[in-house]
Amino acid sequence: MFRLFCFVVSMALATKSFCEEPKPTPPVSSPIQPPVVTAPVVPQPSTPLQLPVTQTIPRPALPPMNMPRPQNQEWIAILERLRIQPRAGEINNGTVNASLADIFSDSAEAKTKSSAIAADYEKALLEKAAKWESDIRDLRAQYETKMLAEFPEAKRETAQKFLDMSRTKWSESATRDAKSRAEFLGRMRNGTLPQLPGLKPVATNQQQPNAHATPVGQPGADASTWMREERMKAIKQDEEGVKALRELLATDEAARLDHFTRGRAVIPPAAKSVVLPPTQTAPAASIVTPQVPPAVASPAPLAAPTVVKKDTPVNDSK
Repeated sequence: MFRLFCFVVSMALATKSFCEEPKPTPPVSSPIQPPVVTAPVVPQPSTPLQLPVTQTIPRPALPPMNMPRPQNQEWIAILERLRIQPRAGEINNGTVNASLADIFSDSAEAKTKSSAIAADYEKALLEKAAKWESDIRDLRAQYETKMLAEFPEAKRETAQKFLDMSRTKWSESATRDAKSRAEFLGRMRNGTLPQLPGLKPVATNQQQPNAHATPVGQPGADASTWMREERMKAIKQDEEGVKALRELLATDEAARLDHFTRGRAVIPPAAKSVVLPPTQTAPAASIVTPQVPPAVASPAPLAAPTVVKKDTPVNDSK
């Protein structure tokens, strides 16, 4: 009996395993690889780019700047004290500016005589100053004679002529500049007041019929224009004076003078001009146009990869 029971159980298990369908196994798909993008190849020019060739013209080296000899500060201080010192009968202390007659006398006659005496003092002072200036010139000439004695004898006469002409030109320039400044100040005083908005312009020369008239507007406009013109004339006159001095000198001496001429770049005489033979011309600068590589069209944008989904088999077994 027991053997029969075991045989029936084994047969039942075998029948069940044979009747069951195998479960489907999903296919193993390989991972999606990203698309391979190849960079565009830019064609290289056959010859490398060349920069334009320019011709370099050598320039002569400028000499070092020559500064004028500094003045004696003690001399400047003495001149300043002489300029600001009180005049005869003048009281000048801080905020006080008066005369002796203003303080110690109420008489108009005394004040008038004091003013006359002060005027006489001004005349005597000018005479003293002129005498002092003459003495200074004589003193300067004595020391310049000592300087000329240190030069070669063949150049002493030319140096003396050069020195005398320089002093004459300086005196003419000083007189001209002083006259120009006085004329400029007179034109400024006789000018017009600025025209204010909403007010009637009032000219300063209404009570001065012989004064220099200027149009109503910016004060001293014509005076400034006149002064600029005078300065241009003065510059030309000074240049002519330097040319006259230069004509007295030899070639080497004139070259040394050019090194001390301020206001322009000094070029050595040998480098001022280059004379070419009749059959020779200056080489022209060759200019090479740089080659630009042809434009390369940009590649079209890559489309996104399409993922195809496979149908998953459905298990109908329940």
